Amino acid sequence: MNIQEAFNQLLANRMDYIGEHILSEMEDFQRLNDECSGLVAILNAEMSEEMKRLWLEYEDKVMLIQGLAESTMYEQGVKDGVELKKILDTSN
Repeated sequence: MNIQEAFNQLLANRMDYIGEHILSEMEDFQRLNDECSGLVAILNAEMSEEMKRLWLEYEDKVMLIQGLAESTMYEQGVKDGVELKKILDTSN
């Protein structure tokens, strides 16, 4: 495993931990998640099979976009933190 793969694994593990232990405890997150689940259930009950297929395809793409955005932002935040530490260490 090279350093980039190890870093990507670290990010994935950390993001999983945040989702399971931090987001799951946030009331606003849980409320919005529950509301979304309810809306999806209503939409699924009213949609044709073709629309359901398109909706699932759309959801898959949105999830991929969100995952890419979240991992990119987290990775950049880690890099920014390292750079900030360097700056702070040299200014002391």
